[in-house]
Amino acid sequence: MQLAVLADTHDRGELLDTIIEQLKARGITHGIHLGDFCAPPVLTILSESGIHWTCVWGNCDADRLNSARRVDPAKVDLPVTEHRAWSYAGRDVFLTHYPEIAHIAAKCGEYDAVFYGHNHTAAAELVAHTNQTKTETLLANPGSAGGVRVVSASYGIYDTETNRMEHVVLA
Repeated sequence: MQLAVLADTHDRGELLDTIIEQLKARGITHGIHLGDFCAPPVLTILSESGIHWTCVWGNCDADRLNSARRVDPAKVDLPVTEHRAWSYAGRDVFLTHYPEIAHIAAKCGEYDAVFYGHNHTAAAELVAHTNQTKTETLLANPGSAGGVRVVSASYGIYDTETNRMEHVVLA
């Protein structure tokens, strides 16, 4: 199965609309957002997208109460914190906004994949394990879906079968 991976939208609803169109064209029905929506309208776009979203908060998500009121909880799953353990399509996944927490989670050997945002830099690497439950963990950042502080906006497509992520760059 494929899973959309977004982070750091930073109020850029027009880019989010483009990304959602691309996800629907690929038949993707579930996504994760790793925080920094920034304003409640971005969560409204996610809620009305027709894609189910599992999210974490970021450091720029100050209006959490008003944001949570804008979404249908059956379509957008918002947590209490900036990180969470989660299972999807047989994979153990850890979601966080912060790279430092992501690196620790990836090293613990309990997750197939760990996703993070915050620094707006698309990246993916495999963290090998020798004495843990998992032999390797994908550690990945989709980049900035809002195109903030980068040349081009980007997002990820995680393949649960291969445990790899494709980075998609918006032109």
